[in-house]
Amino acid sequence: MPPRRHALRREALLAAISPSVRLPRHRMASRGAALATAASVFLALAGAGLAIAHYDFLAEQSRIDTTMWEPPPLRRTGPRVEVARGSDWSFMAWNSERGVCVGYAAGAGARWSRTCGRAPGTPADGPHAASSVLVFGLVSGVGGSDALLGAVDPEVSRVAFELADGSVVSATTMHAPDLDTTARFFLIRRSFVIPAVALPIRAVETYDAYGAMIERAEIAPARG
Repeated sequence: MPPRRHALRREALLAAISPSVRLPRHRMASRGAALATAASVFLALAGAGLAIAHYDFLAEQSRIDTTMWEPPPLRRTGPRVEVARGSDWSFMAWNSERGVCVGYAAGAGARWSRTCGRAPGTPADGPHAASSVLVFGLVSGVGGSDALLGAVDPEVSRVAFELADGSVVSATTMHAPDLDTTARFFLIRRSFVIPAVALPIRAVETYDAYGAMIERAEIAPARG
């Protein structure tokens, strides 16, 4: 891809990131389309790179912070940390003016994506209680598999996603010990069947430490 076209593609991707992902506990289906739009910014990754064992993804993301690709609301207000990583991939998190942020990179540093949501405990707009899902994204085709990742409120111990084919994928949540947040994080690395114009997720459910469901949010399919 020519450098100018590459730059425009990444600029458009970052400009499209939604300010937050907010799911009310009641009448959640009405917010599904907005949620699908916010999450779908993760469906494409700019750049290419070779898998390099123990690549310094944090250093590369810090370099990216200094470029035009980092809109002011997404800029860090504290350190960026690795929540989990392998030899050639990294799941990162940090705080910004927009709230908690998550990012994923694989191979060399040019293959990356990131998005931000609200801060833990921040109420959503309107009369409904805030959702326990702060932000999530689906990253397509990096590091040998796709990655479904995000952040949730501290009471969430497990998050489950119902896919378009009826199957369910889930993950237990984890802390980021070196990050100043009460949010918990999750990562699911596997292959997904990702349609060209729709998010392949029907619903998201969150559960507490006792296995009781906190909430279920239906996600309306994206319209082409």
